[in-house]
Amino acid sequence: MSPHSCRTAEPGTGSQPAEVQHAASRPARRVEGNQKLVLSERDLIKWLAIACIAAAAISGGVLGLWEQAHPFFGHSRYQVVAPPFQLWSYSILQVFKALGFLGGLFGLFLIATRRGILLKIIMGAAVLGGAFFAIVWIMIAVTARDDAVYVLKHPIGSDVHSNGGALFLWLAPIALGIAALAAHRISRRKSIWSILVGLLGLRIFGLFAPGTALMIEGLIWLVLGCTLYTSRGSAQQLVGPERGARVV
Repeated sequence: MSPHSCRTAEPGTGSQPAEVQHAASRPARRVEGNQKLVLSERDLIKWLAIACIAAAAISGGVLGLWEQAHPFFGHSRYQVVAPPFQLWSYSILQVFKALGFLGGLFGLFLIATRRGILLKIIMGAAVLGGAFFAIVWIMIAVTARDDAVYVLKHPIGSDVHSNGGALFLWLAPIALGIAALAAHRISRRKSIWSILVGLLGLRIFGLFAPGTALMIEGLIWLVLGCTLYTSRGSAQQLVGPERGARVV
């Protein structure tokens, strides 16, 4: 065997074999990698929160005020009275609103919950609901009617009960708030606010005119987006659930 095939430390030199030095550096590299992951996740949460805040501004500040100044729908059933520019702008902004609100929901999902199987299913349904919501609004712009899509001879338009909006505007925030309360990763009041977003969204369009309801919707989602933004410092939770922790 070659004398160079196995290197050992010389007595009194204080040096270590290369293999030992490499093994000793692994924990430090792992910690450094986790720190980079935390920083990248914090950036992700920040941008998801900003998307939610922007969508809230679109809903309340643009759609709400525009609806009050010039109503989108007429008084007869399925009638759209908006001129072409408002028709397409309104529909495209509704698509952006869905994307931004979903971004906020996923930020909350990542930072405030333990991401259990049931919650993942609900979030998947919210994504599908948001996609269908976007398709319906584009079809409203194409057809200039509120019965833009028919499913099994049932007309579907702006009503969130049937166009997929209920899944990401109501169901997902309530489920995330409940999961956040159980996970204890953000404060209780922030978790409760997520539940209130879903519960209030369930009622406002039945209690107020569309323009006012859109402004209230924008306000409650704005608070949710700001809550997510201020909670991004908790991103260390994203490295992985605690070993043995109960999944919610």
